[in-house]
Amino acid sequence: MKKKSLFKPIIILSLIFLLLLCTSVFSQSEKDPVKRMTGSVSFYNPVEYKNLTIIPLKATIPGGKVQAITLDEAMTDKSLDITEVNQGGSVNQLSVTNNSNSYVFIMAGEIMQGSKQDRILQDDALLPPKSGKILVNVYCVEHGRWTYESDKFYSGEKNANISVRQKAKESGSQSKVWEEVDKTQKDLNYSNSTGALSKTYDAPEVKKEQVNYGTRFDNIPSDYPDANGVVVLVNDKVLVADIFSDTRTFRKLWKKLLDSYTLEAMSKINSSVDSTISDHKAFLRYVQDARITYTTASGKGQNVSIRSEKITGSGLVYDGTPLHLDIFPNSGKNYDEPTPQLRRNYDNSNNIQQQQINAPVQQQIDR
Repeated sequence: MKKKSLFKPIIILSLIFLLLLCTSVFSQSEKDPVKRMTGSVSFYNPVEYKNLTIIPLKATIPGGKVQAITLDEAMTDKSLDITEVNQGGSVNQLSVTNNSNSYVFIMAGEIMQGSKQDRILQDDALLPPKSGKILVNVYCVEHGRWTYESDKFYSGEKNANISVRQKAKESGSQSKVWEEVDKTQKDLNYSNSTGALSKTYDAPEVKKEQVNYGTRFDNIPSDYPDANGVVVLVNDKVLVADIFSDTRTFRKLWKKLLDSYTLEAMSKINSSVDSTISDHKAFLRYVQDARITYTTASGKGQNVSIRSEKITGSGLVYDGTPLHLDIFPNSGKNYDEPTPQLRRNYDNSNNIQQQQINAPVQQQIDR
């Protein structure tokens, strides 16, 4: 009888412990802005053309709205200076200065053309008004040039295609990014003298076919005015989710994002994709079980890393609000976790502030 009387309390205590543990995990998930945002998503009907499917979505945004202009807007009014870090340049770093009175948002993957070679940011960045010089980590997407085309970078309103962005996030490797740029151009049967990803968009056949894709997808922001993101499938497999904090930023970036999605679809029309996931709802649910880490960003806010066996993602959170999240399926290849490096930020007095961040270590490449 004594054994029975002890057994029941032990079972009850165990159940209470499990309940408290589950409640704690749920509470942590509820508090995390990335999990809150991706867990609130509702989907609209898929829009399809050939091998490309785009599913608009609406996500509830935790925190308040952040008013920021885009890279292209800042470039248009000449309030943003992007240059090499010095005359000699450094492959994996650039200097950016926001001279405007507004915040400027730059999305990882937007191509900055000119100077010694085209680049894309490694991470999303939010530049404060009158920022002074800030060093940002970048990847090169033009392997065959290391000579000045212009003193400053400019925007050709182009974005890296999905595979290049995915490889950058998953591997943290400059060489893997170059390999993926080369593979994209080979899949399209296109080449140029410097291997510039940006010039791929100017190929006549690419431009012609993008018009056809555009006819089907151009109006997504206007047809779905409450949408603030999309999930994109190529060959019926999920390749990326891009989610923004507000519909305005989503609309402003839609044209270059759509062009990058269509470039990916065109390059994979006769080949497979690095994804085994076909259910877009399950894809975003994987975020709830992922490891979310936050590190100090260049400019303002925190860069986000999203990692699990199924997905790799990133983004930028400012004042509790995820400004942008991009989430990719893991390709199945084994890459090392990004390791900390020192990022140097120059303030208005040109004093150097060093911050340790969770970003891939990139060595300067001799030319």
